[in-house]
Amino acid sequence: MPLPPNIDNKIRASFEKLIKEGEELLVRMSQAHLTEVKRWDIPPEKIPVLPAPYSEWQTKVKSLLNYIGRDNPTVQGALEQVIHTPNEFEPAAKILGTLKGLYEAYQSEMLGNLVEYVEAEVVSDYLTQAQQLLAEGHAGKHDYVPAAVLTGAVLEDALRRLCQRQAPPISVFDAQGKPKKMSVMIEDLKKSGLYNENKAKQLRSWAGTRNHAAHGEFTEFKRAEVEAMITGVENFLADYL
Repeated sequence: MPLPPNIDNKIRASFEKLIKEGEELLVRMSQAHLTEVKRWDIPPEKIPVLPAPYSEWQTKVKSLLNYIGRDNPTVQGALEQVIHTPNEFEPAAKILGTLKGLYEAYQSEMLGNLVEYVEAEVVSDYLTQAQQLLAEGHAGKHDYVPAAVLTGAVLEDALRRLCQRQAPPISVFDAQGKPKKMSVMIEDLKKSGLYNENKAKQLRSWAGTRNHAAHGEFTEFKRAEVEAMITGVENFLADYL
């Protein structure tokens, strides 16, 4: 399943920006060698130059690789290289070459389950937002409703992705071409053998809380239920995605 366009565009733009910055940095480092080489009794390619610009570029490269490379051996290997590379021309050139190779692999969809890793990061951000909504609210004022809606949306997205990952994939649309309700997807996944009735019952409860929140039925659930829902959904994602 492809990444959402906004996230894909963000990753591509970051790659392209850092590659351009890296190329410009190498030119500057090369020029700096001409003025510094006479001051050092070591090979020119080993001369440390432009520490501040290099450190800034190196940090941004690490940030990008951390974002796209959770649990991805290829990206993690590149990240390890970047972390331990000094501000010298030859190692910097190797980082730039690695960055270009990773971008080509990304464009060719050859980075394994990268989509799943990035999706996991996005979902984690949403659940963190839900927890913050609870923490910043005021008890007794239905402040927990937005957190329930957001967590329910995360669960619905997870169910949809799980359906698409089954073999064969389970359609997320009904006979009329409309998106299936959460209750239907929960039942479909149970029938596929992904989980048992106890887990399905728990999922139905969370789906019910989300529906109550979305339809203004605020007296049908309480803050404690939303707190448990956030933790439960988080654990469900960890176990099944």
